[in-house]
Amino acid sequence: MAKFSISKLEVARRDPRKFALDLKSEPGGGFAMKSMFMDWQRAVNNYHNTQNENEAIKYLTTAFKNHFADNTANDRKLEEHIIKLQNYIQDADKKKLYFNEKLKRIAIDLSPSLLMTGVIPLIYLNASSGYAVAYFQKVKGDWISELKFPIIQNYVAKSLYGCGLQDVEVGVFSFEDGEHELHKFSQKEISQALKELTELGETITSFL
Repeated sequence: MAKFSISKLEVARRDPRKFALDLKSEPGGGFAMKSMFMDWQRAVNNYHNTQNENEAIKYLTTAFKNHFADNTANDRKLEEHIIKLQNYIQDADKKKLYFNEKLKRIAIDLSPSLLMTGVIPLIYLNASSGYAVAYFQKVKGDWISELKFPIIQNYVAKSLYGCGLQDVEVGVFSFEDGEHELHKFSQKEISQALKELTELGETITSFL
């Protein structure tokens, strides 16, 4: 069975035929690349594991020292990432987002021979006793137009928690802006997104 990550969904939308052909020839495996932004995300996870801001900062500092050259430029970048980590913690508290789950794996069959997989970085309980799902966005962008988000709202409601669609909000934590941006898609918007996903899956499958 062919499979791809939900993080590549927008690439697939732009050119399903090319995406399918690339999927056929794409080698498996590979090595995780070093990334300051990835180290920062792991520090967020460390914070949720320990509920200790100082421990998360210590984790991030150690990761930077182990992964990147010890120089003035990287020291400035570490300071910036620590501030963004503190912004994350403060904004979650301000918006009353209470940690529930992290790194939740998903799998959605698009056809008998095509599977879409992925990981939901964070799921919170929100102040209205519903759920809030957040991905990390490094640079501010038009995330609300991405097909992924109404699909994830539906998946979390129907497949994970068995709740109503309007009990789930989805969005991003913007690293650039230092805050969570969350939205609830309507039933109509989600139905349209599911229809588009089904058609996209059929198109990709036809070229595999």
